[in-house]
Amino acid sequence: MTEIGLEEAVLRTTSNSAARWPSRNATNRLEPECWPEIQPGFKLKRSSPIFTIGSCFARNVELHLAKLGFNVPAQTLLAETPGLTRYRSELLNKYTPASIYQDAGGAAAF
Repeated sequence: MTEIGLEEAVLRTTSNSAARWPSRNATNRLEPECWPEIQPGFKLKRSSPIFTIGSCFARNVELHLAKLGFNVPAQTLLAETPGLTRYRSELLNKYTPASIYQDAGGAAAF
């Protein structure tokens, strides 16, 4: 399998009909149960950083990817920051980049 970078992976999703939310008017793959359709024709480079954001689901994906040897900066942050002992991964449970930006105090925090 060919290894590709992030830009190519994102471009390839445009040709995947399962990558778009279906209409509730039609029979769709999400109701009554959601089952993913995954048929990748590529591999991500292990050296490329994988940015994860979201809830506990994202944390579990991070752990799995890190165990497979991928570069997951969120896991590196948690491992290398001694002050993050009580809540650890809950600190990163945000759902959008905008919510992280707002929680961090906006531009003043950067």
